[in-house]
Amino acid sequence: MSRKDRKPATLKDIAAEAGVSVNTASLALRESPRISGETRKRVHRIARRMQYVPNSAARNLARKRSGLIGIYTRALYDAVRTRLINRLFAELHTAEYRPILGLAENANDPWYASPWMRTFQELKVEALVVVVEGVDRLHRWPARVPTVLVGCQPMESLQCDYLGLDRREGAKLGVAHLVARGHKKILVACAEKADFAQGCFEQIAAAGLQAMSVNLTQPSDEKRLHAVLDFLAGTTEKPTAAIFGDSPLAAQFMHRMEELGYRVPGDIAVVGYDYFPWADMLKTSLTTVEQPIAEMASEAVKMIRARLADLNCPPMRMVLPHRLVVRESA
Repeated sequence: MSRKDRKPATLKDIAAEAGVSVNTASLALRESPRISGETRKRVHRIARRMQYVPNSAARNLARKRSGLIGIYTRALYDAVRTRLINRLFAELHTAEYRPILGLAENANDPWYASPWMRTFQELKVEALVVVVEGVDRLHRWPARVPTVLVGCQPMESLQCDYLGLDRREGAKLGVAHLVARGHKKILVACAEKADFAQGCFEQIAAAGLQAMSVNLTQPSDEKRLHAVLDFLAGTTEKPTAAIFGDSPLAAQFMHRMEELGYRVPGDIAVVGYDYFPWADMLKTSLTTVEQPIAEMASEAVKMIRARLADLNCPPMRMVLPHRLVVRESA
């Protein structure tokens, strides 16, 4: 058989020759750091020998599809959102989609009002992933382009595809841990109307205890930290534990308390909410309630593929559990 008549090599052929999975072969060809350097070199060597040419663009053209997936989120200031976006990009590339990232100009504006929505439409994205925490209502947009909400608080009224995180459930994990450690005076430090705060209050009440709280609505971490310190200075009944609605603030609080001569967890135990990459590097490592970020990205891409395979199937809704990572602080 001449080279001209030979059937073009596929990614599956490359993977079989290299003795790896198709997913590993795809990641290796994209130079993913998740794959060892030795494996990447072997896969590339086999791909060159077999004259493998990625044909996702050709397939998309034949199917009259763009292969583009829009991702929309607010600015990447926090570790959770940054890691989630990175994992989404990796998972979408592995699935041979081409992600496009749009960042919110104003975090207070609803996602569907962003100028990025027009850009996504003009680029003819096949689907849209919106990384969002609170959703007040749906808009006409999801009816035009399949949309998956990632990280939103679960709501039965949301008639769309979503991958939810129940922050009340996450809060209860943290409080239950503190109660199990014998703490009866627990300070809740976050915005009191937030779902996380409500979960804390519910779990504290279920334990037969009275909650202590600081309503953190200040615009900056420094002001929120001062609000907590002012509360502690002004109360005669000192908490033995504190649970924070975000881990970076919890870390700042621990640092300040240790500067003031307090022991963590001896004088006050601390739990923070959010994946925090430096939790193990602190002088006293921080106990955290974390989101399953890798699973969120993987399941979001599965949901996109399922939706694009059947545009008329009922809304798909999944809620992923948090995990408690116990460290020195509590």
